[in-house]
Amino acid sequence: EDVADTDIQDREDITDTGIDKTPPYVVSAFSPDGKSITVRFSEPIDNISGSKKENYTIKGSDNSIIPVEEVSVNNEFATLKIPSTSVINPQLTYTVLVQDVTDRSRNPLDKSRNKAQIKRSVYLTILWHQHQPTYLDPVKDQLLGPWVRKHSIMSYFKMANILKKYPDVHLNINLTSVMLYQLDEYYLKRLGPYYNPATNRINEDEFLAKYEGKTDPFIDILLKDTPDPTTATQEQIELFYRGAWSCVSTSDAVMEHFPQYKALRDKNRATYTKEDWLNLKGFFELAWFDVDFLRGRVNLPDGSSVDLSDIVEERPDGKFYLRNGIKITEDLCNRLVAEEYKIMKNVIPVHKELAYDFQSRKGQIELTTTPFYHPILPLLINTDTAKKCQPNDILPQPNFSYPLDAHAHVAKAVTYFTNLFNYTPQGMWPGEGSVSNEAIQVFAANSIKWVATDQGILERSSPSGLNQFEPYSVNGGGTKDMAIIFRDNALSDKIGFAFQGLTSEQAANEFIQDVLRNAPNFGQNDRLVVVVSDGENPWENYIKDFQGNGFKNQLYAKLNESYKMGEIITTTVSEYIEGNPDRNIPPHPIKNMKKITDLWPGSWIGANFAIWIGEAEENQAWTYLRRARSDLEKTGLPRPNPAAPIPDPNTNQRDYYIWKAWEEMYSAEGSDWFWWYGDDMTSPANDDTPFDRSFRAHLNGVYEFARLAGAQITAPEFGPIVQPKAKSLKGPFTKPPIINGNFDPDESEWANEGGLFYDNDSSGSTPSQDDIIAMIYYGYDDNNFYTAIVSNFDLSAKLNSNLNIFLYFSHKHITDRTKGEYITNPSNKTTRNGTPLQFVTGGAAKELMLDFSGSQLNVTLSNADGNGNWIVTDKGGITAGGPVSRGKLIELKIPFSALEITKDDPLEVLYVAAKGNQDVDPAPNFGSKVIFEDTTTLIYVTFKVDVSGKTIPIDQYTTITTPPPPKGNGIVYIVGATEKLCDWVPNSVGCALRDDGQGSDEVAGDQIWTGTFAFPPLTNVQYKYTIGLPKDQGKWSGTEEFPLTNRGFTVEDKNGDHKIIIKDIFADRPQPSGTMGKNAVFENE
Repeated sequence: EDVADTDIQDREDITDTGIDKTPPYVVSAFSPDGKSITVRFSEPIDNISGSKKENYTIKGSDNSIIPVEEVSVNNEFATLKIPSTSVINPQLTYTVLVQDVTDRSRNPLDKSRNKAQIKRSVYLTILWHQHQPTYLDPVKDQLLGPWVRKHSIMSYFKMANILKKYPDVHLNINLTSVMLYQLDEYYLKRLGPYYNPATNRINEDEFLAKYEGKTDPFIDILLKDTPDPTTATQEQIELFYRGAWSCVSTSDAVMEHFPQYKALRDKNRATYTKEDWLNLKGFFELAWFDVDFLRGRVNLPDGSSVDLSDIVEERPDGKFYLRNGIKITEDLCNRLVAEEYKIMKNVIPVHKELAYDFQSRKGQIELTTTPFYHPILPLLINTDTAKKCQPNDILPQPNFSYPLDAHAHVAKAVTYFTNLFNYTPQGMWPGEGSVSNEAIQVFAANSIKWVATDQGILERSSPSGLNQFEPYSVNGGGTKDMAIIFRDNALSDKIGFAFQGLTSEQAANEFIQDVLRNAPNFGQNDRLVVVVSDGENPWENYIKDFQGNGFKNQLYAKLNESYKMGEIITTTVSEYIEGNPDRNIPPHPIKNMKKITDLWPGSWIGANFAIWIGEAEENQAWTYLRRARSDLEKTGLPRPNPAAPIPDPNTNQRDYYIWKAWEEMYSAEGSDWFWWYGDDMTSPANDDTPFDRSFRAHLNGVYEFARLAGAQITAPEFGPIVQPKAKSLKGPFTKPPIINGNFDPDESEWANEGGLFYDNDSSGSTPSQDDIIAMIYYGYDDNNFYTAIVSNFDLSAKLNSNLNIFLYFSHKHITDRTKGEYITNPSNKTTRNGTPLQFVTGGAAKELMLDFSGSQLNVTLSNADGNGNWIVTDKGGITAGGPVSRGKLIELKIPFSALEITKDDPLEVLYVAAKGNQDVDPAPNFGSKVIFEDTTTLIYVTFKVDVSGKTIPIDQYTTITTPPPPKGNGIVYIVGATEKLCDWVPNSVGCALRDDGQGSDEVAGDQIWTGTFAFPPLTNVQYKYTIGLPKDQGKWSGTEEFPLTNRGFTVEDKNGDHKIIIKDIFADRPQPSGTMGKNAVFENE
């Protein structure tokens, strides 16, 4: 890697030029071969004193002494040779004691730290996982997001190329086939013919004529003239700044290194000019290049080079600015696309160049892959597999079970990878490290020799009590045994969740120390420490070490040196299994490994599949998936051979469309869609709808291409699973809405004090015929419940039809709150038409029917009899307004007395549109809408967060723009995945905490901010803290405690007093996401 002025140390390291008065001390002692012992000191030691064998004593825990024959010194290492006749008892602990050794400044050894327990050399295998899901819109034939391209220029090339400087570092890089396919098909093949090396530009007119709208939309805006914001289309506005993915979709940590870019992002967007937009699109590219390209020339494997130092300069503050006289122009944007193309073109060659060859045992990187579209393989085989690791979760029924699809993903990946690299992968990182006994058989059937997963899987597998630091064999069917290794989750997670807040030196040292801590004792068997980590996403969030560049260089430099000394031996997985005599690595054959008889099913997160299945949205996605898969099978279109080449659409169109139909099915089976469904994960943009749209686009693609292949198939309505953000109730109406079927004067009569939620069930912009309900408003005063139903259609035109809209209500009237006494009316568990009611209380006691069968709307109230029947009763003063002529609105005023409750009683409701005897549109789609919670069961959780920075700096992971007092006037907020915690809208007024000594806050001004929120029992609460001002509502940048991660716990009242206190520390980042920080304290459970 030719990089001008690049050193292995981070720019922030400071060389001490003063007089050294620090005494050396013993850091560790290790034996690479059982025949010699190397002592590591804290700094280089004096050669004379360090070479005297009488200065070293090796003592066993039984006080036996092992003599030292001779000593050699190399900087901070002293290697002690012991007699070949020495007997080492692995049951004993051996310690080396050092005396009379000085450093090179003659400082004597620190006598309080002059010994170390002797460890064996420890083997380390690192696997970097490089993955992006498919962003393909199958109809447009366009990638909807630029992220394969972005990560190519920041990480994919760099993570391999950097190893050239450290030849003794061997590791694994897992490249997913779905990512590689997008890189090759949508960038290399489409940009390549139009790259002009003579001008270092893209022939944009020719490219756009052929491929406009066929790479990603940001390529198009780079190669086309920048539009004027005043005349821009909505699509252009979305791409430049308003969309979930836009020209400001860059992390805070990266933006901090580009002050001009950050200023543009934070500018009042109503004042954006054409020049601002031009600068935005240019900086969106510059900020994503690996720092080496910004600092100087980097030579690429194909003989070309990239050097952006003529555009930007790095100033003493460590930040990048446009050089004097340089402006972002349309021509420069073209050049940036050309530079990106060159880097992308060399991603595959640089991996080929460094690939570990299994025969010659040369090369540094073992290349591995993942089942093609990154599915959760055990769930493709059978979603009921999750019953074992998630026994309390509701799973989709009927289950999804298509084992041959799992085989296809693995076979496709092996074939594609082998053809692309001329290199057959021996190992795989399954999607999200997900394994099961059945999945192992799929891997083994496709000649995979090893897989990796998480130590949590090992801890739950049989036999119990197995050591995580060695590989095991698992049976893949018959005589096919394969190896399985288990990642050290604490060390692996530090790369993605902890090191971002450290300096490069701190992070590298902590990594090395953690590895050495797991080294075996002198005389014990080999140990393999396994680190599996995301190799692309963490780096853009390293705030004290730009792009993690210093960490990577310092870590590899230390590992390179450590290998030479025999302390830590980096190895690929296959190298460890097969052995490598040239590197003194003995073989560890699969046949000699201990066997796992029952492999626990689960993933790297929690040793279960809860991120991808078990929540309502996730289960709905699996239901959609099963419907599409079942329909595809019914067409009789044959499954393409996964090892066969793609049919040529010009010569064999039907086979091509068959292939495309199945390909869309496999795409929809990828894990990434399910990752974003449910409350446990939300995207950085706080908008999961792009992933929802992509998932459903692939489902519809199955039907589209099946029809083109000649199948008689009709696509069902795959409506949105993710709804727009709801709005919570603010309180009782001070001025109730007028019940007349009109918004008077507008929607504010409902929205100002009431709540609302959406019910969009149509896959396209035109509502489907059964998507009756569009939106629900609701609110209350002392005596009434108010609600408004907004339809997608003219409801007056639905009169004299078989349309009915039902409202189902729960019933629980609390008679004595202090004693917890209450009465309940009989309830039914299904609607009038037989649809199950998923109420918290179990069923509905009241049914309000809006009957459209006559010329006017008729309202009927009925009571449940507990046996599924509905008995008409008096309406009790219910008032209905609408539908007016051409009106889409019905308004209702429902006295609490008609529901036999008061405003202090719990209430939940479900709205259901029906045609005749068939329910067609429930709102909400999942469960019911809880209007008033049951206060007799609520658990009051008091959150206390310490923002003093004494334990963890508040800017450990992000720069807090407006710190709290005493340094600023920032307010501390909580935000989370429920309406009570403001539904992931950061810095919302309703979620402000307090430090004023009022309410649940005990002491004013003590920098411990407090707030109390009530939750039903067993609620899974996902949350984090932000610091900002009311004007920062909706803004994550500069306010959140850490990116891409949230805290999580389940509300359990163990002592029965309905109160829990949680003491958190701001920036105490959980590992992994969805758990609690290590300093979190629960009290009064």
